[in-house]
Formats: sequence, structure tokens, C-alpha cells
Amino acid sequence: MDKVKTIESFQNAKKAYEEQMEKLEIAMDGSDIKIPTAALQTAYVFGEWFYLKNENIRCILGSLFYDKIETLHVRWHEEFVKTFDIFFQKQKKGFFQNAFGSSKVTGMELEKAKSYHRELKGITKELIKTIDSSERRLSALAESKFS
Repeated sequence: MDKVKTIESFQNAKKAYEEQMEKLEIAMDGSDIKIPTAALQTAYVFGEWFYLKNENIRCILGSLFYDKIETLHVRWHEEFVKTFDIFFQKQKKGFFQNAFGSSKVTGMELEKAKSYHRELKGITKELIKTIDSSERRLSALAESKFS
């Protein structure tokens, strides 16, 4: 693990969270998302990397920053999955359910999704702020700390 790649991983994480939020906003506007974001914490690049390298990252970043990112990351996914289920689980219904029922989100489901989205937006903002602080911390460290 080197300094540049570690910082790039955090920068890519920020982009991924922003893209995931954009996908949800597109879905809430009524557009279909062909490839929904993975709902599991470890089913995408940052989550996989963060948990695979967790001891190294904790050591380099420090427990305080690591624990805050991990806590926010878990909270983010808990909220995200609620919205994910509303928009993307309906797409997985079987033929008969889609043929005789609606795969569209109801007004009540949309209101729930908007509520979850507001909470998720706050968590995302806090998570990105924490990642930014972590990046600054990582940038200030000597390269030798990453070996």
C-alpha cells in the first residue's frame, strides 16, 4: 500500500458516494436505473478495499478517523438499502407480478424514499467531510508510514 494509491482510493470513494446519490435522485425523478448500485457494504470497490486493508488503513489513518469512516459507512449502507429496496427490488419481481401488478413505485413508497434520501444525504455529507479530513491527514504523512 503506498501513499498515492491510498489517497486515490479515498478520492474514488467520494466520487462513488456522489454517483450513488445521483442514481437515487434519478430514480426518485421517475427514471429507470439499468445498473443499480450495490447495496452491500463490501460489494463495491471502496468497501472491498476498506475492509480488506482495514488493519493497514487503521494504522496509517489512526483509529479515530478509521472508526468514524467505518461508522458512517455502515450507517450510509443501512439507509441506502432502504431506498434501494423501494426502487430496485420491484424491478426483480417475477413475470406474473409484473404482468398483473405494477413495478412502478407508489406515491407512498416515493415519500418513504424521499425521507430515507434526506437522511442519506446528511450521512453522505458527513462521510465526505470525514474522507476529506482523512485525505488531508494522509497527505501530511511521510511516505514511509505507508510501507
